[in-house]
Amino acid sequence: MAMNLPFQPDPLPLREGLRRLRHVVRRGGETAREVAGGAMGGGEMCIASRLATAVIAEMERIAEEFDRMASRAARQAFGHEEDLTTTLDELHGNAPIGPSLASTLYTALSLVLKHIGSDTLFVSELAAREAVKRWQVLPGRRQASGGQLAAGLAMQLVDRQVIRGAHVDPRCVVAAPAVRPVTIFAVMLWLLVARSPEESEAALISAADIAAAIAERVAFVFAERDETGLVALLEKYRNNV
Repeated sequence: MAMNLPFQPDPLPLREGLRRLRHVVRRGGETAREVAGGAMGGGEMCIASRLATAVIAEMERIAEEFDRMASRAARQAFGHEEDLTTTLDELHGNAPIGPSLASTLYTALSLVLKHIGSDTLFVSELAAREAVKRWQVLPGRRQASGGQLAAGLAMQLVDRQVIRGAHVDPRCVVAAPAVRPVTIFAVMLWLLVARSPEESEAALISAADIAAAIAERVAFVFAERDETGLVALLEKYRNNV
């Protein structure tokens, strides 16, 4: 239950900071493990690598625990939960859209990146919230179709650089230049589909697979900022999810 506080601080900057810390520590841990795994000869080098790996693993554990604590405190204080059943067709008109949409975007984008093999990139929920705010005041939203709503939101996510980082895992199933547009397209496609909570993750994975299969076309319409072409792709594939 949400608490009625006279002043409610915004918990998101703290959560974002902890996520950044966890992300940096995880990336450092991966590098340390690679070094440790590749260390040849030199007992001192092997010992140092193992020590660095152990220290970074502990830092990662602490960062994850603080992240969980901050998220739990935010939910208890502010009643903030992402709604994984929301569809963009429900978001017509000028009805207020709470912070749950940004949280949903953060969760979904992170899951898609993990599915396609590039969770080395960082998703900013703060940037997602700013993108949602800007999207809400775009002209013509009341009359827009679901596909148009999704395309408009997609471009705002691109402009706010919601997906950040330079290192794309070489094991990613999508070419590096297409990772961001494919990930955003997959989430927009998913948001167009009505789904139950039980079906939500499976629908997201299906949308990610579709987006990866047409990665070149998706990357092209994003690069050209072709919202009409993006709407056409979204409408074409929404029934395949």
